[in-house]
Amino acid sequence: MSGREIEQADPAKDVPVVSTTDPAETKLVDQGQSKAKVTPKEKKSVLQAVLHFVYNPQQKTVLGRSSLNWAKLALFYSVFFFCLGSFFVGFLYLFALFTDSNEPRYTNTESTMAVRTTATVVGLGFRPQPIIDDNLIRVTNTKQQQEQIASSLSLFRQVYLTQKSDAKTEVCSANNPASELPQGFACEFDWSDIVKNDDHPCSEKNLYGFQQEQPCVLVKLNKVYGWTPSPGRLPEHIVKLQGGRNSGPIQDPDVYITCEGAHPADKDVLTDLVYYSMDNPNGSPSYGTIPNHFFPYRNAPDHVQPFVLVQFKKLPLDRLNDQAKLFLTIAVLSSHERLNDYLPAILETWALTTTMEIEIVIFLEETSSTNVDFLDRIFSTLNTDILACLYIVKLKHVENHYPPQKKSFYAMKFLYTFYQHRTSWVLRLDDNAYVHIEKLIPWLKSIDHRQALYIGQGGTGRRNGPAVHFPPEKYFCMGGSGVILSQQTLMQLGPWLDQCYRNELLTNHEDVELGRCILTHVQIGCTNAYDSKVLFYHHYGPYYSFGDDFTPKIISHAFILHPIKNRTVFRQLYSFFLRQNHHPTNISEWKPLNSETHVTFLNNRELDTTRDIQLQLIDGRWKVYIDTTVRSYIERLQKIWYHRSSNWTVANGKATFGYHRAGFKHGLELITEILLNLRSTHISPVQSLIVRKRFYIRQGLVNQNRMTYREIINVNHESQLNLIVVANNKDNALLRFIRNFHDEILHYSARKPLFTLTILYFSQNNSSALNLIYQLSVRYPSAIHLSIVNSTQHTYNRGLGRQLASNYFTTNQLLFFLDVDLTFTGQALVNTREMIIHLLSISSCAVYFPIVYSTFSNTFNPTYQQLSRIEKDSGLFSIYGFGNVAVRKGDLDRVGGWELNNHEWGIEDVNLFQRFVNRSAECYVFRAVEPDLRHYYHKKMCQGIQNPAREKMCIDAEASLLGSQKDMVNYIFKHELI
Repeated sequence: MSGREIEQADPAKDVPVVSTTDPAETKLVDQGQSKAKVTPKEKKSVLQAVLHFVYNPQQKTVLGRSSLNWAKLALFYSVFFFCLGSFFVGFLYLFALFTDSNEPRYTNTESTMAVRTTATVVGLGFRPQPIIDDNLIRVTNTKQQQEQIASSLSLFRQVYLTQKSDAKTEVCSANNPASELPQGFACEFDWSDIVKNDDHPCSEKNLYGFQQEQPCVLVKLNKVYGWTPSPGRLPEHIVKLQGGRNSGPIQDPDVYITCEGAHPADKDVLTDLVYYSMDNPNGSPSYGTIPNHFFPYRNAPDHVQPFVLVQFKKLPLDRLNDQAKLFLTIAVLSSHERLNDYLPAILETWALTTTMEIEIVIFLEETSSTNVDFLDRIFSTLNTDILACLYIVKLKHVENHYPPQKKSFYAMKFLYTFYQHRTSWVLRLDDNAYVHIEKLIPWLKSIDHRQALYIGQGGTGRRNGPAVHFPPEKYFCMGGSGVILSQQTLMQLGPWLDQCYRNELLTNHEDVELGRCILTHVQIGCTNAYDSKVLFYHHYGPYYSFGDDFTPKIISHAFILHPIKNRTVFRQLYSFFLRQNHHPTNISEWKPLNSETHVTFLNNRELDTTRDIQLQLIDGRWKVYIDTTVRSYIERLQKIWYHRSSNWTVANGKATFGYHRAGFKHGLELITEILLNLRSTHISPVQSLIVRKRFYIRQGLVNQNRMTYREIINVNHESQLNLIVVANNKDNALLRFIRNFHDEILHYSARKPLFTLTILYFSQNNSSALNLIYQLSVRYPSAIHLSIVNSTQHTYNRGLGRQLASNYFTTNQLLFFLDVDLTFTGQALVNTREMIIHLLSISSCAVYFPIVYSTFSNTFNPTYQQLSRIEKDSGLFSIYGFGNVAVRKGDLDRVGGWELNNHEWGIEDVNLFQRFVNRSAECYVFRAVEPDLRHYYHKKMCQGIQNPAREKMCIDAEASLLGSQKDMVNYIFKHELI
């Protein structure tokens, strides 16, 4: 047979044949000679292979080993680990034989706790620590969280700070220190040695101070065997706190504990601390001490480690400073002279919108010729809502010169030295600029700060001014409206600042020279984007004053607005952005329209005969409705004429006059006449026409297919109405007012929780009214508050006083500003409170100006008794008086608050009313007669008023209250004056 042929088995013979491709490998297996039968190898799955490895039934093995092999392996490892364990236990026993259970072999500098050649490192611990891996102590006004924090300190005190009655202790002193005690004895010390009773501020009854949000923190040294305080001189700050005592070397010094802020911002706020220790259980404002005779620690079983309790009296809210990287550092160039005006403006406006990722650094010259005590006053009353850290930096060797070239370069050198690795962006601007933080931050976060960027409003110098010597097509960023540098730019610029200032100056302008330095050494110029003038807005003048060209579009798009000349504009911008952030998007949030009579309007004025003040600016909501209606009509007309291929189109149009009303029966009704400006679209002799159209619109208040309703909101009786009175040299009137408040409010338990009284008093000397105020404020601490302003520092100004008093309240609190000459009944205040709460329930912003009853003088009728009853011959309702106003604090801030610079008679209340009226689309202005609010007559001081218009107003107001017409006529005839 051929080598490539396959032999076939003969069916007649039972002899299987195994065939291969090689004849030499062909084998025949006789069935009779062998029982083995060769079969093809079966292919197994992965699972079958694994199961076969785990247990092989043919060979009876587990994991490839037979039972005998497993027994040998187990015996070997059992003997191995037994010997190894015996060896370890034996050496551990030998180690214990040579180790003293009471005293370690190595201590102090010989121990591993020593660092190089220094003394032993002793750790300082604190409690409470509710979360073991969290070092933050959170102070809150929530009762449950206060108890949780206090319980952790109570548990620590019970376990570690309490000595048993049978403890082996002795009283330690300088003559009997811990080092002289027998072995196993400890110094006698317990929690009660510092906290004597439950009246202690840090007692468990007071939740260790957390109940009053004045937390007590327990500070102690760790136990280190054999350690004692090192002899030598005390630290300088401790000697200073002691008044210069113990300035020399001390052999056995005590341990002094003080708490200081890790950062300058922390040091500024940690000003009111009390340390309770063994030497001062009643508290010390300077430091806490642990006496030297408590050392060394010798591992006594009953030892209690001495500690110091530190109570933090005034902690700022929501402040946490760490070494995390800042996002934006704002550098403000100012001076001592300007800071008095612009720093308060900054702090009460755009600084309130900053976050903790921002720091504000204000740069001043080194010395000042004026009094700088105002800085202490400002920082002592700093608004806790400001989250950014604020620093005042006085630059050495810098004087107040303009242009502030040296100040600018020194400030940039300061920023490079301390902020090049800490901040992503630097914004340098003038103190009279407003920064729109909410818009600037998201924009900067969209840009990579790792690139070298120099951003601002690009300039090339004045067209007819001196040359700035800049290359063509290169720009510098104008400094007033803001210059933004990225971190990369600051890092590259810093090393060249000295050279630029000393050798490369070509002009006197600091922003030009800073731009030249950046262009020369960083090789980048200022951005010249199309919208840079919009984003970094700068008013050029002098044809119009700052703000006259403002529109909502200009303000909304700007990052920075500059220059602002007065504090009022700062507040107006701040109020605008607040309104923009909270602008109602639903018409249902607007105030209701209740007028059933037609109101006549002409341009921007309207006449309503049903109102006390009949001629006013047109209601903002109606103006929007009219303008929208006219615009819709014009757009519709344009589309119709376009589709008809008309030769005319409507260019624009406006409503001139008309009538409007709103009522439940007819809804909104509008009759108006509009003027349309038509333009020809083809060549014709007449290119434009003025067309007059009149139309009538009625719009129902309710959809015909759907009825809506609103549930009447019940008055919240927990909302207090806070009365504010400003007084100056009117002790009799103030005494009358306080007694009136006591008799009508404090005397009734149901009314007392609903009202508070805040008195801001301009005083040069102690007055008789202050004694009564002090007595009542002690008796009713939650209802009466007194704030005294020194008249020698601040001249009397009712607007300033009211604004200062309003700063004591939060955004949502209700304020009621009253004249000190006013008398009232308790029901009148209840009515006022319920009225303002009701108005705020139907409108997002509301203000109530009650019309009070003013009494006449008794000049023409000596027998007349004031405040007896309401009659036409007794007085009149002052419909033009706006001095008494109920408003929510946030709504008052929205319109800019009270005027602060009005030192003459009147008009600050009129201007406040006018600002509310001008914003009638957002704020609902309500006026109503309140007969039980009565103004007690007093002679007005019109002499000395410089403004002739105000002097005339004062005289007219005085004349209107001299007496009734009947009394004056009788007086004239009786005395035969004519």
